[in-house]
Amino acid sequence: MAPLTADRILYVGDTPWDVRAARASGCGCLAVSTSLYSRQDLHREGATWIAPSLRPFSGDAWKFAFTAPAVPGGRS
Repeated sequence: MAPLTADRILYVGDTPWDVRAARASGCGCLAVSTSLYSRQDLHREGATWIAPSLRPFSGDAWKFAFTAPAVPGGRS
């Protein structure tokens, strides 16, 4: 089994602090704009991906986060 490294971890959160924690640890970050923070707030912090909810992510959709290249400045 391959070692678990930051580049294989997806941090999912909904606050700027979550995005900062993911970036500080070297993980990819899926920011969900369902809380008090807007897409712009999460983008400004450097989220790798931004989604309006987790509803679209089911089953194999989660594999996307581990195979798609990160886009600097966020991707929605």
